[in-house]
Amino acid sequence: MKALMLVGKKKLTLCEIDAPVGCASAEIITVKAVGIGGSEYLGFNHPGIRPIPSIMGHGFTGIDANQRRVGVYPLSGCGSCQFCSNDQAQLCEQWSLLGVQTDGGFAEKVSVSRDQLFDIPDDISWEQSVFIEPFANSITAWEISGAQSKHSMAVIGAGSLGLGLVALANQSASCHRIHVSEPSLARKAAAQSLGATQTTIQLNKVYDVVFDTVGSTATRNQAIQATQKGGACVFLGF
Repeated sequence: MKALMLVGKKKLTLCEIDAPVGCASAEIITVKAVGIGGSEYLGFNHPGIRPIPSIMGHGFTGIDANQRRVGVYPLSGCGSCQFCSNDQAQLCEQWSLLGVQTDGGFAEKVSVSRDQLFDIPDDISWEQSVFIEPFANSITAWEISGAQSKHSMAVIGAGSLGLGLVALANQSASCHRIHVSEPSLARKAAAQSLGATQTTIQLNKVYDVVFDTVGSTATRNQAIQATQKGGACVFLGF
C-alpha cells in the first residue's frame, strides 16, 4: 500500500509499504479522508516524540471490512489504570496516539482497535467527517469552560479548534460578545461567518471565558492576561 512517511525533519516521502494485518481486537480501516492538523504541522517541523520514519495523521475516517463508515477515536491508554477507568486515557502513563506513537491516517490502510471506532451517519461527507476529531476537542473545552449566554468570550486562533468554539458559542449559548484573535484574513472571515462579533490580531479587553487554541508561549500569556478575575481560561493546542 501507499503511505506518506515522515522520514526526517521537514521531509515527507510517498512510500510503498506492507499493509497492516488484522487481529482479533482490531479492524483494518481503509482511509477515505484524513485531516492535517496543528500536531501534524508541528511533527513535520519538529518530529519530537514521533519515531522516524513515521506515518502521521490522527484525524481520519474510513470504512471497515464490512463497508461500514467509521470515525476513529485516536487516543488510547492501558485500559486498567485509575485514569483509564475515569475516561482520562490522556493521563495514562502508557497513553498512545494514532499518528504519533503508532501509524496514522497518512496511508491507504490503518489497523485500529475496535473500541476506538464509531459509526458515521450517511449524510456526513468524508470531507466533513475529518472535522469530527477537532470538533470533539472544541466541545470538550466548551463544556469544561462553563460558558453561558451572559458571558463574554474570546478565542485565540481561528483554526479548526477555534472555529468550532465560535460556532458553539453562537449556537449553544449565544454569548453576547465573541471576539477572535487571528492574523489570517481568511480565517477571520470564517470566524465572522460562524458568529464572531469581532475579529482582531491582539486582544485588548478582558473576558469571562478565554480559549487559547494555538498553544505558544505568547498566546498562553495573552489568554491569561485577557481573562478577567474569576473567569475561565482554557488551553487547547500545543
